[in-house]
Amino acid sequence: MRNLEWLLAGILLVRLFWPILQTPRTRQRLGMGLTVVLILGLHAWLEGPRWNLYPLYGFAALVVARDVIFAGFGPTKSASAIHPFRRTVVPTLGAALVALLVLPGWLFPVPNMPAPTGPFAVGTDSVEFSLPTDLPFPLEGITRARARVWYPAESSALDPSSQAQRCGDTWLEQEQAMLPTLATRAGLPAFALEHLQYVSTHACWGVEAAAGGAFPVVTFDHGRRGFAAQNTFLAEELASHGWIVVAPEHPEGAILSVLRDGTRIPFNET
Repeated sequence: MRNLEWLLAGILLVRLFWPILQTPRTRQRLGMGLTVVLILGLHAWLEGPRWNLYPLYGFAALVVARDVIFAGFGPTKSASAIHPFRRTVVPTLGAALVALLVLPGWLFPVPNMPAPTGPFAVGTDSVEFSLPTDLPFPLEGITRARARVWYPAESSALDPSSQAQRCGDTWLEQEQAMLPTLATRAGLPAFALEHLQYVSTHACWGVEAAAGGAFPVVTFDHGRRGFAAQNTFLAEELASHGWIVVAPEHPEGAILSVLRDGTRIPFNET
């Protein structure tokens, strides 16, 4: 769960338990509703909404709508005038509902990529190359492949505001194609992994490589149904310590490979 998601759940709990202590006045109701709307807006803008919290968003909208509607009817009963059972059980049931609605977001979180610990900044790029015609195994109609590269970069060359460098970019390059494929392969609905589009990395695209001579090179070869970026955290860690990591995406061996022109090379079951 991300910070604003926890904050949204917390403000809903405060609103639910408020009547136990005192009767919310009209301004307090409207103020609480405005706070919920503000948190939802910031969450959508800064963190991005995700499907497994849609029920929580819906509940928050109902709470705001109820407060706005009831605010127009003037003062309500005082807290002491409400039957103690209703005054305590209703908020408790509401809190249990909030916990239930938060559960999918907690079980399927947006992971945080570990920050590299080495002295170098990390650059990344993707390359495409032509395949030789004399391969020992047939690749019918496939003439090109791609690889992802991570390398030590100059910290002084980093510009987080640069659109070209895209520092802290999302994890997958072709997430609209990759995430449904990964979910389907795992036996999940195609939308089940959409929240992973918000996983960000620590590398910068196309940034100048670090000076200092040659760096050792290591390759990362994914297994069957894998993909080049699957171990991004490890590649970034190695690059931050002065290694160049090259991860080729094996045509028909990767779960899906998407070239720059949009060509999709799916996994070959045979």
